[in-house]
Amino acid sequence: MRTFFRRRSVAVAVGVLVLALTGGGVAVASASETSQPASGAPAPPPLTPQKALQLQPPEFGTSGPTLRRPFHPQPRGATLSALVDRDGTLVRGFHAVSAVRVGVGQYQVRFDRDVSVAVYVATLGLPGNQFVPPPGEVGVTGRVNDVKGVFVQTYSSVGVASDLAFHLVVVA
Repeated sequence: MRTFFRRRSVAVAVGVLVLALTGGGVAVASASETSQPASGAPAPPPLTPQKALQLQPPEFGTSGPTLRRPFHPQPRGATLSALVDRDGTLVRGFHAVSAVRVGVGQYQVRFDRDVSVAVYVATLGLPGNQFVPPPGEVGVTGRVNDVKGVFVQTYSSVGVASDLAFHLVVVA
């Protein structure tokens, strides 16, 4: 045991010495007197919140990247939601118009606006606050051929399609 600790302490000492000599992997930046780039070109003006709100998405031409769907301007930061019971009933929601159970564990939720380019987040959850929801999984995607619809699939904890209540949040 004694030689083990000696070898270990030598390795630790060498490691500390190497880290000390190399700077420990920490980068240190010195503050310059001016905020201009090294090339001498003037720095661009700072971006204000008002200017950021006026920015438009880039135009994509034939030589640049393409989007799967065209960009649809919507109010920035619109958050929509829906709470759907296991039978497909829309319990409550914000800008949610309807919910329908289309198959075992399969649901369609419709909103009052285009959500085709939004972000969808779903989690299993009950409509009330009395019980803990059953374990399981949920998947969500945009509805095919319906820009106002979202498709949700729920599964039991063993991966079998199952009717389960869920909460859906859509960030447009």
